[in-house]
Amino acid sequence: MAEQIKCDWCQKSGASTWSRPLDKNTSYVSKQHFCCLKCQTEYDDRYGIHWKEVKKNSGITPMGYLIIILVILYLIAN
Repeated sequence: MAEQIKCDWCQKSGASTWSRPLDKNTSYVSKQHFCCLKCQTEYDDRYGIHWKEVKKNSGITPMGYLIIILVILYLIAN
């Protein structure tokens, strides 16, 4: 059985990271894990939460762009 992540404040299992959106393409995710909003608030008041930036991708990979360009070039050539 896999070991569950513990809350950094109360040590209960089943904790997860918390996110804080900045805009539609960027958000921040906490480096710590919390089981509830109360634990997150208590930890933040005492120690301060460390955040890491997460940029959302556009959904199309570079390979996707290459395929689209090749299809357009094929349609133009015919």
